[in-house]
Amino acid sequence: MKTNDKYSNWKADFRQMVKKELPKLKMYQKDGDTKHFNEVLGKILLGVKKYIQGHLSRAVGNGQIPHKKYKPEDLMDELYLATYEHIHKMDDSDLVNWLFQKSDELLAKVIKEESFQQEFVKNVDALTKPEWDEMDEKITRDADGDLVMDEELDDISYPKNDYVLADVLVRDNEKDLYEKLNKELTPKEIHRQINITLHHLPVLLQSIYDLAVIYQFTPEEIAQIKQLPVDEVRQHLAQAKKAIRLRFEKKYFIK
Repeated sequence: MKTNDKYSNWKADFRQMVKKELPKLKMYQKDGDTKHFNEVLGKILLGVKKYIQGHLSRAVGNGQIPHKKYKPEDLMDELYLATYEHIHKMDDSDLVNWLFQKSDELLAKVIKEESFQQEFVKNVDALTKPEWDEMDEKITRDADGDLVMDEELDDISYPKNDYVLADVLVRDNEKDLYEKLNKELTPKEIHRQINITLHHLPVLLQSIYDLAVIYQFTPEEIAQIKQLPVDEVRQHLAQAKKAIRLRFEKKYFIK
């Protein structure tokens, strides 16, 4: 099965960059040089900004926050300030996890999970193809009835995370399903179907899935970021993958 190779080295490169730049950040912070501090931190935060962008766009898509009310830059400004205040206490390994943990805290201020999402996780096994289709239609409209999701997901301002089947269908007994879907669907459609499913999941499951699949964090590292037990992280990741798998099975009548 083809894996998401372009993300496989992201974490190692990111950690290496943080290790290299952290002494500069501490020096600039000590000297009160905010200009150079922000220039260096800006390079580090590019990957974190993508994480924030993705979850703001999903929160808009599923109605958790108003359309166009929040911008990634709003949260990034707070992240800059918080990092400036705390950088002297950290080593490079602490900073990597802390940046994502702090991003979650900032996202939590503007995102309120709705009870529908929790019910979705509980009842995902019972959803039928017409219900999946109905959910697809709902997610493409904002509060004013305007079509938003398909256009916004293609907008250049939103992150281009390429979701693939190999991240979900990994067991030997899923090989036939994997091959059939890859044959019948384009990579763009596979990505779109996974993305729509993630939109319907609680924010916690969305972000855990992205941290594991896109950002290549281990369950142990995600547990540190989320301040959750490792077993709970693994459970949430399994729930997200199960929801995606069931979507493909039921939407395309593949058993």
